Amino acid sequence: LSESEISQLKDFLGSGGALIVMVDPTILNKLGDSPDTLAPLLAAWGITVDNDMVIDPNANPASVAVADPLAYASHPVTEKMRGVNSFYPRARSLQLSAIDGLTVLPLVVTGSAAWGETDFQSVDSNKVSFDPAQDFAGPVTLAAVAEGLGQQGRQRAAQAQQQQGAKAQQAQLGQALGQRHLLARCGAVWLSEGT
Repeated sequence: LSESEISQLKDFLGSGGALIVMVDPTILNKLGDSPDTLAPLLAAWGITVDNDMVIDPNANPASVAVADPLAYASHPVTEKMRGVNSFYPRARSLQLSAIDGLTVLPLVVTGSAAWGETDFQSVDSNKVSFDPAQDFAGPVTLAAVAEGLGQQGRQRAAQAQQQQGAKAQQAQLGQALGQRHLLARCGAVWLSEGT
């Protein structure tokens, strides 16, 4: 994305908008070694998308990450998922950092046998093996949320809904409280800021 597009996303989020970003492993996209223009935006929300591909030796194929069905976070996004198997093909792992004013929480994690493989040549040749010096040890985070509430966000969201009518209300569903959210799944990110 261009700097202008990133700026528009920041403005959108700052006014109570929501955003989902899905990022394939670099081995699968055409960006190669180009800088990830979304990385600074995501870092501001306490999420780093690792440059890897999650390998789960308990899955077939191993490029499909399997969530630990008993480890879903206690959160509205995952509250009904406990005990349910979910699968994440060609996923990237996430690193989470504490950010003032936000609660950053891993929503979905793998089992301990999975890892974030950083050697893409081994992925290409289908000869992966965990290297503790380079790879991200499991369990790894597949999805995360960062959220916080602010009085200004609630006021802005309420004003926007009044001004834009029913269509805007539908488009801004879930933002009436002015919540700031970031949901990242397999390199997918949902952002909603309202402070």
